[in-house]
Amino acid sequence: SSKISISTTNSSCYVGGITALNDGQIKTSRVLGTTVSGYYAGGLAGVNKSRIEQSIADENHSGKVSGIYAGGLVAMNQDGGNILNCVVGTRMVAIPGSKNMAGMAYKLDKGTTITNCFSYAKFEQTSTIGTKNLKAIANSTQSDTVVNCLVCNVNGLDIMDSFFGNLFN
Repeated sequence: SSKISISTTNSSCYVGGITALNDGQIKTSRVLGTTVSGYYAGGLAGVNKSRIEQSIADENHSGKVSGIYAGGLVAMNQDGGNILNCVVGTRMVAIPGSKNMAGMAYKLDKGTTITNCFSYAKFEQTSTIGTKNLKAIANSTQSDTVVNCLVCNVNGLDIMDSFFGNLFN
């Protein structure tokens, strides 16, 4: 596998390991060892507006995902986007100005779902660079958007607080 680095500093741009915007279908895809960095950054897609299924984002070993708003799989899940049967093992690294990071998706809009997924994302922060909002799965105010997902070994994050008391924003 080759090592790829994808980045942007433009605050209106989305960036992802496969695509900036998914409005079709990503299925049985893998992104391994890629570094993705930008304002809105996701391991597979910057924004998902359709379907991501049976896919893996694993940047743990030689890559990472970092951004002001970052998700291990997608930065944002919008417009009825669905994420099904996916695995995330991404290193989430805080950068100056980081506000929100999540193992799967930094933001879930109403009407979007994450179902049957597994996250073992690792969060990295320093004493001078902190993120205001860390979530094991997603930042969401909707109680029905994350269904039947599992979180394991999320370092840098209080797993009990994040998963049970603070899974959603």
